Amino acid sequence: MNEDVSRSIERMNTLTSSLQSTRSTGDEIFRNLVEPNLASEQYEKIARMVKQFEMDLDDEHEVGMRLVTFGEAIKIHVDDLGFSNPCLMRYYGFLEDGSKVQLIQHVSQISFLLVALQKTGEKPRRIGYKLKKDLEEE
Repeated sequence: MNEDVSRSIERMNTLTSSLQSTRSTGDEIFRNLVEPNLASEQYEKIARMVKQFEMDLDDEHEVGMRLVTFGEAIKIHVDDLGFSNPCLMRYYGFLEDGSKVQLIQHVSQISFLLVALQKTGEKPRRIGYKLKKDLEEE
């Protein structure tokens, strides 16, 4: 009888372990389905796009964003990107006249055009390397 009890306990432990494994796999699958809409996921995608865009720029241009709202086009020289989970993206930079700006945008409304803007300083501003470093540190 002791042997039967030992086998039963062993089977229960195996089943429990299997169920826990299945649950964690299910949780992981669920997270992967839900998380693509988090701002941090969008930040990673945009950061990679900015880095790729900058690779094609010459020494006279830097990355910028062009927004079209209410019929008016706005160009932003981009200094940095950020996010606040679960749903806000932040774009930091300045306008053509030098005014500092910060665009806060819901991830469901991300819509801008990456553009090559004439550099404003002696050297063109590059943020892709910084964004890539931020991604690697996470």
